[in-house]
Amino acid sequence: MTEFQKKKLIDLSLIIVSIILVGLFLKTQLSNPIILNIDETTESEINKTYLVGSHHEDVENLDSIGVADLTSISVVMDSAYIDVVVALRELPVRLPTENNKYNWTIYFDVDGDNTEQGDILIEHKNDLSSFQNTLFTTTIMRINAKETELLGLGESEVDGNLLLIRIPNSKMLEINENTPYKVIVSHQIDDVLQQDEMPKGK
Repeated sequence: MTEFQKKKLIDLSLIIVSIILVGLFLKTQLSNPIILNIDETTESEINKTYLVGSHHEDVENLDSIGVADLTSISVVMDSAYIDVVVALRELPVRLPTENNKYNWTIYFDVDGDNTEQGDILIEHKNDLSSFQNTLFTTTIMRINAKETELLGLGESEVDGNLLLIRIPNSKMLEINENTPYKVIVSHQIDDVLQQDEMPKGK
C-alpha cells in the first residue's frame, strides 16, 4: 500500500468516525435534548385576560347568535383619537327596545394589574334615558374602587357588521399602543342574555 493510499484510508476512517459521533450526538439530543435558555413566552405565561396589539381575530361561534359573536377587534391611535373597530358575525336587524339591552364594553388595563379595577372603560350601549336623545351612547369612564367615574363621551358609527368607535385621546387616559385591552358584547332580548368576549379568559 502506497503512502498516498494510507493517507486516503486514514482520511476515510476519520470521516466515518465523525459521522458516527454526529449520529450519536443527534440520537442523544432526540432522547435528552439540551434546553437552551432562550427568552420566550410559554403558553402558560401568556396573558389570557387581556389582549396586546393592534388587531386580533376570533373564530366564529355558530352556537351563539350572530349579534353576540365577536369576530375581531382593532385598536389604532394617534395623538388626537383612539379608534376601536369591533366586528361581529352580524349586527341586529332591529335595534333593541326599551326592555332589551345591547352593549359593547372595551376595557383598557392602564395600570397593568390584569384586573378591571382601575381600567379605562369605553362603553357603547342603548340608553333611552340619555340626555342626547339618541338610542345608543358611547361613554369613557374609569373604574374606581367604589364607583365609576365619567371622563367624557365618544362617537360611533355602524358599517355593515362593524361598530366603529372613536374617543378623544388624552394623556389623562394613559392609553398607548402597548396597553392591554379586552372587549365584551352583551345582548339581551326578552330576558335571554348572551355574551361574548375577547379574549375568552382563563
